[in-house]
Amino acid sequence: IKKSMKTWMTVSPKSEMTSEGCDNWTIRVVGNMAWARFVQHTSLVATNTKMDLIELKVLEKVNGQWKISTSATIADFKNASPPVRSTY
Repeated sequence: IKKSMKTWMTVSPKSEMTSEGCDNWTIRVVGNMAWARFVQHTSLVATNTKMDLIELKVLEKVNGQWKISTSATIADFKNASPPVRSTY
């Protein structure tokens, strides 16, 4: 993964995706742990495709400050406009 990401960043150093805002937030805090789930609305610059990303962040309070310990993103390819087909 490291090698392919380095190659991708060399070939395409600028972001190909722009954020158009976030909504549908769910946040839970339990002691020194928390998680946040939200939907990020994005646009793919090259194809002008609108697509939502479901984001999940797991946070841990370390020395009084919140730090992201885990981040996961799931792209909604099926409902993108126009639809994005996966090659997986």
